[in-house]
Amino acid sequence: MSDREEIDRSFEEMVEVLKRVPKGKKGERGWFRCPACTVGKVHWSRSSYNGHLWVACSSPDCVRVIQ
Repeated sequence: MSDREEIDRSFEEMVEVLKRVPKGKKGERGWFRCPACTVGKVHWSRSSYNGHLWVACSSPDCVRVIQ
């Protein structure tokens, strides 16, 4: 797989994960099964201070996002 293909795949996985994070209020958190690797749990939390989103799959080398 070329570098470009790897970047595109990673971006698509990130978008798919972020689509599943519910829109909501500051300070919320939760988890769901990871659609990217299908074995890990994606834990997410929204800052109560500024609403920024933190998302991480429990599987190594899978999706992790700070928004």
